[in-house]
Amino acid sequence: MMLDLFSDGAPSACWTTDLNGAGEEKLSLTLGRLNLSVAQPGGDASEAIGTGALVWQAGPAVAQALVACGGGLLSPLLNNGRVIELGCGCSALPGVAMALAGAAEVLVTDSAAIIAELRPNLAAYCAAEDAVASSQSPGLLHDRIIAQALAWDDPVALGALARDERGRSVVLAADCDYADILHSVLIDAVSAALSPTTSSIALFATAARCQRTLRLFLSRLNERGFATVELSASLEEQEVQPTFAVANDAVRYIAARWRSADEAEAARARFIADADLATAALKTVVPVC
Repeated sequence: MMLDLFSDGAPSACWTTDLNGAGEEKLSLTLGRLNLSVAQPGGDASEAIGTGALVWQAGPAVAQALVACGGGLLSPLLNNGRVIELGCGCSALPGVAMALAGAAEVLVTDSAAIIAELRPNLAAYCAAEDAVASSQSPGLLHDRIIAQALAWDDPVALGALARDERGRSVVLAADCDYADILHSVLIDAVSAALSPTTSSIALFATAARCQRTLRLFLSRLNERGFATVELSASLEEQEVQPTFAVANDAVRYIAARWRSADEAEAARARFIADADLATAALKTVVPVC
C-alpha cells in the first residue's frame, strides 16, 4: 500500500503494491543491480505506529533517481560522505540508494517502532546484495547503513546531532512535508543534522498535491536560513525554475542549502543550548516514591 496526497493535503491510502501468495503487501523495486522486495506493515499498523508503516510515493521515486543518475547534484557530497535520512519509514529506500550511490555512512532514522519494522527489510536488502556480490563488486549495505530511532522534537537528540562538528553532507527527507504541523520539527531535525557549510544539501522529495502546503514549507525553510531550488528528475538544478501555482502529480525534488555558515552555526548553538537545558531539567526532577 502507498499513500497518495490529494488537493487538500490529507493522506489517503490507495492500493498500488503486488501481493504475494501469503497475502502480505509487498513492494517490488529495482535499484541498480538489486531486485528488492519491501515488506509493509500496512494501513492497520499505521494507526498504531504512524505513516511510516506504509511506503509513500516519493521514497521509491527519489531512490531510483539517485541510483539512475549517480546522485546528480549530490554526487560530490555522496562520494564517501556521511549522510542521513529523516523519516525513513519501513523501507529506507532513499538511504539504501545513497549508500549505493557512494555514501560511506548512511544513518536512516525514524521512530523506534518504525525502526523495528525496518530492520527485517534491511536484512533482506543485504541478502539481495550478497546474492549478486562478487570479489570485484562486493556488497556495500552491511557496512554502510545504520538504523537509529530519532524523534524530531527531542531536544537532547537534536543536540547530539548538532554537537557533531562535521555534520552530515546530505540530509534527505522523502514525503515528510505533507502536513503543516510537521514543518517546524522537520526543519529542526534538518538544521541540527546538516553540516554547517553552504555546500551541504538537504534534499526533500515531495509528492504533496497541496500547493499551499508546499509553498508554506518553502517559506519556512527561507525563514530558517535556507535557500531553496527545485531540481529536475535527474537531480540537477534547472535553468528555469518551475512555479508552484498548478498542482503537479509528479514527485518534485527541492534542494536546500544554508545561506551562510553563520546562520548554520547559530542554529546548531541553539540546539546544543536547548539540549543542555533539557538535560539539566531532567537531573533536577525528584523521583516520586
